[in-house]
Amino acid sequence: MRGFKAVILGAIALTFAIAGCSTAQKPGREQAATSPSSQRAAWDAVAKGAPLIDVRTEAEFREGHLPGAVLIPYDEMASRLAELPADRSRTVVLYCRSGRRSGIAKKTLEDQGFTNVINAGGYEGMLGTKPD
Repeated sequence: MRGFKAVILGAIALTFAIAGCSTAQKPGREQAATSPSSQRAAWDAVAKGAPLIDVRTEAEFREGHLPGAVLIPYDEMASRLAELPADRSRTVVLYCRSGRRSGIAKKTLEDQGFTNVINAGGYEGMLGTKPD
């Protein structure tokens, strides 16, 4: 009986260990595109005409924002779709402080049919990778 209990306990422990190593994200908790190469790709999209949307608060925006950025706070995204391109296949670039709110805004836009939304991550990272 001891051997059987040890096998069962081992199987349970292994199951929890595997589940704990999972990289799956909860909806709306997308990882930010924070690598410098991802942020350079976001800048390339902006250079080609993609709108750059700051999804932070108005106070954060006033403290500093990226050149050419338009403020649409992430929690207002669904109610301000008319301010975005009518062509929902056009690239849209989003950023916030860390990439979390821009991930939520990205999901909101995708739920509304936008097919090419870039979560560029955080303001500081984008500022640090801005082309000259």
